[in-house]
Amino acid sequence: MNNNPFKDFPVISSYTRQEAIDDGTLINITDITKQRGFKFPVCITSRLYACLESIPKKYSLETVRGRINDILDMLIFKIQISKEKASDIIYFQVIIHDSRNSKTPKRLYSRCSAGDNMEPVITIMFEDED
Repeated sequence: MNNNPFKDFPVISSYTRQEAIDDGTLINITDITKQRGFKFPVCITSRLYACLESIPKKYSLETVRGRINDILDMLIFKIQISKEKASDIIYFQVIIHDSRNSKTPKRLYSRCSAGDNMEPVITIMFEDED
């Protein structure tokens, strides 16, 4: 039995995860996350990626890949200590040096949801993104 109240309505518009990756709205970091033990595909938003790319001269030894690993370290830690093991959303913070030399942690979250073919996928983004 299909309980979908929209089953008889036409699809007006759709935007797939793959389209978001293709147009640069999402950045696929699955190659990195697989090495860290993640079992599902992982993307970050283009806004977060732009923040990671913006490395001040003072921190010129930092790399985008290293910053991605910093985010993954904090996410993995937060998952391990999370009291709600079944949650699809994990909030966490990480310090990303920026042009303002801010030591204020960036507030991020990861969401595990259904991908284009209903497979589990993870997206990491700023707290004010969706």
